[in-house]
Amino acid sequence: MCGRYAASRNPDDLVEEVSAAGLPLAPLAAADREALHPSFNVAPTQDVAVVLAPRPPAGAGAAAGADGKDATEDGPAVPAARLRPMRWGLVPSWAKDPKVGNRMINARVETVGEKPAFRSLVASRRCLLPADGWFEWQTVPADRSPTGKARKQPFFMAPPGGGLVGLAGLYSWWRDRDVADDEDPAAWLGTVTVLTTDAEPALQAVHDRMPVVLPPEHWQEWVSRDVPGDEALALLRSLPEGRFAAVPVQAAVGNVRNDSPALLQRPDDAELAGVVDPTTGQLFG
Repeated sequence: MCGRYAASRNPDDLVEEVSAAGLPLAPLAAADREALHPSFNVAPTQDVAVVLAPRPPAGAGAAAGADGKDATEDGPAVPAARLRPMRWGLVPSWAKDPKVGNRMINARVETVGEKPAFRSLVASRRCLLPADGWFEWQTVPADRSPTGKARKQPFFMAPPGGGLVGLAGLYSWWRDRDVADDEDPAAWLGTVTVLTTDAEPALQAVHDRMPVVLPPEHWQEWVSRDVPGDEALALLRSLPEGRFAAVPVQAAVGNVRNDSPALLQRPDDAELAGVVDPTTGQLFG
């Protein structure tokens, strides 16, 4: 799964970097800039930065997706893709309670085209979540732990040389029926889920799953409404391996209230007792 990631760039820098990578973004709306914040510890249920396809003209939204929300929520059509905040944890448009999103932070790419909550979104509700990298936890069994108790060691997965990564996702709009006016922004909740796949061999010593990370050359195709869902999913089936390294980081990342660059510091050797080095397959130290 993918339950935590880092996205430490400020919103304006994200717009610049995503645009430079080949997916031109519209200038940030003032409200979106204010709502988006850099974070070294992004967690489910938080608002996260999401890249969406260009907004269709009024009246075209119904043909664009399951609920037709894009044409009504944000006003006039926007010719370029845009960066905006959405809540992490997908709430399907038909859900009775938005709390269902707490259980839908991920969607398995192997079955996303079949599950009722996701299959209609694959056609035209695809998005990209810009990130620095993501966190996973390696289980250290009791017999390898100095304390004699099982524990989990967090790792940060990212390109060895740094750089922006794009997590493939799906999004939805949920209508709050307690708000009478469709034009009231409070009537609509935008939510997102991150697609996951089998972990690369070099990362499997930490966790058997990882987010689907799209190379920049596929970003525009993935979010485009002009690319059919089956063709978009085909982009995810032959991704290159060996793009990421897993580095042990501070246990403090397990607490969502902690948010600083210090979370990415390597622990002391003593703290890594019993932990398997994903690079060598041997225990640290």
